[in-house]
Amino acid sequence: MPARQRSAMSGTAAAASVEEESVKVVLLGDTGVGKSSLVLRFVNDEFKPYTESTIGASFMSRTLEITAAELEERENEEEEDGNGADERMVEQLNRKRGT
Repeated sequence: MPARQRSAMSGTAAAASVEEESVKVVLLGDTGVGKSSLVLRFVNDEFKPYTESTIGASFMSRTLEITAAELEERENEEEEDGNGADERMVEQLNRKRGT
């Protein structure tokens, strides 16, 4: 993920350093399972119970701002959750596939 840094300017002095990251998410799944509804809810915070099927591809974007405190809290949660469950699940899937 490419990261860029810029300074948020307040008058003539830099108030804070802001790090920007761009992330792309691709959502795949069977027809009619709600992929578009899920993304629409995340991007626009709206839900339509009946939507036309998406033919081909659809693109949406959303900008999130996360404070340093929120980022630190999430990193701490990840450390606490680091019990190896993710790795065990991947190992089990690989064993089932025979890889």
